[in-house]
Amino acid sequence: MAPEKKTNVCAVCGSKSVWKMKSTPVEYQGETRHVQIAAWWCTNCDEAVLDGPALQAMTMARAKLKAEVDRRRSLERHGASASLPTPSPGKSRTPNH
Repeated sequence: MAPEKKTNVCAVCGSKSVWKMKSTPVEYQGETRHVQIAAWWCTNCDEAVLDGPALQAMTMARAKLKAEVDRRRSLERHGASASLPTPSPGKSRTPNH
């Protein structure tokens, strides 16, 4: 939800900040995704002040990116065998009773 006041002062450079939705990068090990974040954005230095929901969105986006990158790199290191195991031909998945 947007705050009542329309502008704020940037904590970094002292210029005017405005509340708006903006695409911002989330990075992990050289990979980048963009997430839409509502925050106070400085019109001069582009610094942002995030509230709780915006911080949570950034944290979730980074966790998702980390999981994607780590999974893909694990598969690349270990080949297809790192995916779901496949049973050997002629062997049953259920135990004999």
